[in-house]
Amino acid sequence: MKGKVFRTFCLSILSFVALLTGLLLVNVRSVHAETTPVVTTDLSKTIDETFPDADTNSDAAVVKDAMLDHQNYHTEGYGISGDSTLAEVQAEYPAITIDHPLTNYEPLTRITPVLHELSLTHQTSQIEASLPAIMSTLLATRPDKYKNVNSLDLSNDQLTNTDLTTLLTAAERVHSTTVLSNLYLNQNDISDFSPWMAYKNAQGATSPITHLYAPSSISSDAPLLTDVVLNGTTAKIPFTKFDELTTPFSPDLIGDPILRQGHIAFKVVNSPDFFDDPTNFLPNGALGAGKVIPLRTYREQFSDFPTTIDFRQTDRIDAQSSTYYEPLPQKQIDSVSAYFPAPTYTVLPPNDPDYLTITNVPAHSTALHLRVLVNPFKTVTYIQNYTIKLHPAPKAAVPTNNSGSSSNTSSSSNTVVSQEDKAKTESKIVYATKKIGLYKSPTFTNQARIRWWSKAKRTNRPMFKVTGYARSKNGVLRYKVKDITPNAKTNGQIGYITAKDSFVSHAYYQTQTKKIKVLRGLNSYKTRALTGKKVHYHKHQVIRVKKLVTHNLTTRYQLPNGRYVSANKRLVMQVK
Repeated sequence: MKGKVFRTFCLSILSFVALLTGLLLVNVRSVHAETTPVVTTDLSKTIDETFPDADTNSDAAVVKDAMLDHQNYHTEGYGISGDSTLAEVQAEYPAITIDHPLTNYEPLTRITPVLHELSLTHQTSQIEASLPAIMSTLLATRPDKYKNVNSLDLSNDQLTNTDLTTLLTAAERVHSTTVLSNLYLNQNDISDFSPWMAYKNAQGATSPITHLYAPSSISSDAPLLTDVVLNGTTAKIPFTKFDELTTPFSPDLIGDPILRQGHIAFKVVNSPDFFDDPTNFLPNGALGAGKVIPLRTYREQFSDFPTTIDFRQTDRIDAQSSTYYEPLPQKQIDSVSAYFPAPTYTVLPPNDPDYLTITNVPAHSTALHLRVLVNPFKTVTYIQNYTIKLHPAPKAAVPTNNSGSSSNTSSSSNTVVSQEDKAKTESKIVYATKKIGLYKSPTFTNQARIRWWSKAKRTNRPMFKVTGYARSKNGVLRYKVKDITPNAKTNGQIGYITAKDSFVSHAYYQTQTKKIKVLRGLNSYKTRALTGKKVHYHKHQVIRVKKLVTHNLTTRYQLPNGRYVSANKRLVMQVK
């Protein structure tokens, strides 16, 4: 009896182990499902065999012609023709150019595993769905002799921030030893390169893509930096907000601050500048002959090795200047001091080395636009744009007259002081959180009232565009507005509403979060302009978000997949 019990116990244990092993294998398979399969190519095929449909498929014909017309870099004596094998083609280190828009990119992926350079420019938005296939086949496993691909040029292809994320994700999922030295994305609609910084931070020196170049991919849309205080005409931004200063674009850039050749420089957008003029660049984004970036750097302070090296002003930039400034962050001061030891040299550090100080900002500004020049190898990589939300410095409390005699300071005048501090002269979008009236004039009377809005649930609250402000004859702050409530009969009405925070607030979120809940049907889109519809989310769905970005007077939440959804509080709610 005991023997049967023991055997039963052993069989139970073995069954449990088998079940556990099966679960582990399922998990391993699910992890591997996130990895793009390694592409293998039959190198014994000829070009003619690779494109048997060239007579009937116009895209196949275009790719085949480009292959036969390739530029070779290191010829080994083969004459490329339709009878040439792909192995013979690969030995030529072929560089092909296609500037004719394709509608189907499958014929191209038949030969990308043997290319040394691919220039695929002036394509349409149809390229979007094929980007993963193009990247994964280009990075396919190759013989060691050919594993360094020189370049992929996707300039002028209408690529967006989402497409940049797609390319980098595809590269991460390919497991091979092939390396792409240069990715060119010049003259596209890419405004946010934070995915590239995240990619380099995660991949480091082992990243399949070594360098990215997109100096003229500039858009007015930009990531939003908040909680920056404007004190008079000076704003201070912590250097920790800028990943550009710590991302390992190259050892040269983040290493020795004296010997390195690259730059990370800053400039406030105040007028069209050097990077707004495409004539300053060659078609692939390289600087044109004789073109010089307007740049000042902290290294100018020791170019002549003076005995006193003064860095006190190097972390300050002028908001009205047309020049890019390269600061000296705190983490590099020790390295500089080691090069110029006391007592031979006197090093005067920056006044406030933890902050980028921006001077000469117009008083009462509520936002400014900042550009960061990323320039690792004497070659411009890209310009990162930021929108900086500015908040006025808190004012000192006004002392109350407690002399014992009757006070001349009425409660209404105290209200005026309080609201004046909050006055916003710029356009913005608000919605009503309580019962609210619209009036013909800033002085609210029954005769001046145009209409009432009762307190409504969040998804139905009336929305207004603030176009200015005014004060009642008693000095109370009012917003001049236009009704922009979607599908409302009142849409387009103009008048005045209260500016009290307890009655109106931003209709769009101004803060970051990690998750949002859908309050009514919500779509995700390819661009932050909410074009290129992708996925529909239903009421009560919870969505993970990556960051908050601006678009004109509104904000959007960017999702981890690079797509965008509205940050309108009538549509979504922040959740934990």
